Amino acid sequence: MDRNRQCNNPTPANGGASCNGSFTETMNCTQPSCLAASSHRFASYSKSDVVINTCDPSTFLETIFVSRKMDCAQACTENISCKRYFYCKLDSSCRLYQDGKDCAMSGDTTGCSCYIKNIGCENSGCTCPLGYYGDRCQDTITDCTEGFQKGLNSTNDVLTNIKPVTSPNSFEVLCTFVDGGWTGILNRNKYCSSENFNRTLAEYEEGFGNVASNKWLGLQNVLYLLDNPNSTYTLGVHLYKSNASMCISNYYNFTIGNKSTSYKLDIGGYTDVEIPCGDSLTGFINLNNNPFSTYDADDTGDLECPKRFGGGWWYGSHFGCTSGFLTGTMDGSGIDNYWNENMSDVSLTQIYLKLLRN
Repeated sequence: MDRNRQCNNPTPANGGASCNGSFTETMNCTQPSCLAASSHRFASYSKSDVVINTCDPSTFLETIFVSRKMDCAQACTENISCKRYFYCKLDSSCRLYQDGKDCAMSGDTTGCSCYIKNIGCENSGCTCPLGYYGDRCQDTITDCTEGFQKGLNSTNDVLTNIKPVTSPNSFEVLCTFVDGGWTGILNRNKYCSSENFNRTLAEYEEGFGNVASNKWLGLQNVLYLLDNPNSTYTLGVHLYKSNASMCISNYYNFTIGNKSTSYKLDIGGYTDVEIPCGDSLTGFINLNNNPFSTYDADDTGDLECPKRFGGGWWYGSHFGCTSGFLTGTMDGSGIDNYWNENMSDVSLTQIYLKLLRN
């Protein structure tokens, strides 16, 4: 174990004894004694968060039982598909996952810890988190469409890192790697831990919630996604009922304005699919060209739609405010989400808004 001090002051006197700064510790290890090394590969890990949630859509690989945390790390290292592990000391369980950053559980988290695999490279190649690519994992896909184009595929939605062209940072989204590759911007699930969607405009700009269950990606991140040269986007609305049946509505040439326009909604048109939900965005109450409103930034005037409905949305200039509302409650405590066209009088259990780059 090496213990070094990072000096904050100029060159210290007394050979460094007078240095002001904090100590850092690093572990130098060689196979097979290293925490996460095997005869085949090496990886390092960073501690992530354990979150209380009843849902985890990340791709589960396997559960094993080990005597030590380091054995869990080694098991993840030896499994090339493993990108995260979740170890609980009380029952010695070690759960391996293919994607995701945080670990979700619904019970007591005492003695449990979550670790994500860092980008690690050796002579045989690199271990890249989902969404990163290149010889040294130096590149990141711009959206789920690019991931699909690069050969990423899964029958389930997967947690993936993306970095849109103009975004300063990468962030995690729920990707659908079928039918061209769709990027999730809103995820709702009635059966997961609930999330309050009656938020300020600043919160809707930044994004909030758990990407694994109930998540608003953020208006700024959506703008980053849309800022891709020579591209147009399709918005997909995927709605599920309690019997697990679902429908889809697609809107082509979807975009939103910037902050100066209050993120005005701009939709080219509506397209029917095989099992359509109907048009509740540009139909009876047309939301096209309307600004995004929240209770603290209300552009609906005397209608006071955000106050009445309890969520941020592109409300219309009509007493009814909107024919479709997807940022409400899901438990009857307020105005629940609804879609008045083909899903009227139906309780929505899962909601997804997704973007496809064309």
